[in-house]
Amino acid sequence: MPKPICLVLPMPANLGNARMHWRKKNRMKKNYYASLDTLLAAKKIRKPPSKVWEQATITVEMYVWSLMDLDNAFARLKWPLDWLSINGYIADDRIRNLHYSGFPEQEVDRKNQRLVLTLEKGIQ
Repeated sequence: MPKPICLVLPMPANLGNARMHWRKKNRMKKNYYASLDTLLAAKKIRKPPSKVWEQATITVEMYVWSLMDLDNAFARLKWPLDWLSINGYIADDRIRNLHYSGFPEQEVDRKNQRLVLTLEKGIQ
C-alpha cells in the first residue's frame, strides 16, 4: 500500500454564501489553481502518484479564521478537490472515487489559515 499523501494548501475563499459575477468567481478559481501549481512546481507540496488513485479516502483539517457550519466547510473544498483531480492525485471527487474519513475538522488559527488534506489509497 502506498504512503498517504499529506498536502498543506492555502485556504480557498469562502464562497458558500457569496453572490458575485461568474467572471470574478472564475478568475478567483484560476488564481487559486495557479497558486497550487506554483507550490507544486516549487516542490512545496508532494507531487501526485505515478498512477492516479481510482479510489481514495480523504481526511480534512481546516485552520480557519472562525468556525464554519458544515455546508460552508464542504463548499470550501470544491476548488482544492477539483485541482487534485485535474492534476492526477485522484480519479474524481465523486462518491464512488473519494470517501471522507469523517467531517472536516476545524480549528481557529487566524495567523496561518490553511487546509491540510491527507489522501490514502483505497476506501478505508
